[in-house]
Amino acid sequence: MHFESFTDKNQAMRREKWFKTGVGRELKASIIEKFLMENP
Repeated sequence: MHFESFTDKNQAMRREKWFKTGVGRELKASIIEKFLMENP
């Protein structure tokens, strides 16, 4: 599981939007892959 906290809604929404970009998708995939490797 991956969790991030933000001080306001706007920051959270920007981060969520960023995860939908090409770079964000790559980071999200690497976070998921790392989690799956550590938790078989």
